[in-house]
Amino acid sequence: MKAPGPWAAFGFCTALCGIVLVASLVRPSPGLSISLLVFLPMCFFVVGMSLMQLQREIVALRERVAELEASRGPSFDAAETKVENASG
Repeated sequence: MKAPGPWAAFGFCTALCGIVLVASLVRPSPGLSISLLVFLPMCFFVVGMSLMQLQREIVALRERVAELEASRGPSFDAAETKVENASG
């Protein structure tokens, strides 16, 4: 099962805003907006952590691709160059 990633933060923000909206309609209070503002940075933190994890995975994949391209050997490079020259 995959982690929900940034969608968990979206769900949390939606639930938090929904709770504050319903509570403010039932009984208006300045404390409700304060609770919204206090918990809102957590959403940005979760999204930021998800983006950092994605960035690490991208870097790892790029390193792996570079490693595989370096280990292919000169015979493959020469064959590709011949094919490119013939088609171009």
